[in-house]
Amino acid sequence: LFASGEAIYNVGGGIVFDSVAEEEYQECLLKARFATGTPPVSS
Repeated sequence: LFASGEAIYNVGGGIVFDSVAEEEYQECLLKARFATGTPPVSS
């Protein structure tokens, strides 16, 4: 946490031969979701 109150949190995914870019992007958003305070969603 920086003095300004900001923080950096990195997320990523493993890209393989049959990866779908949009699905990988959505997975990264899901991994970072906790930082927004949004309640988890069950699938």
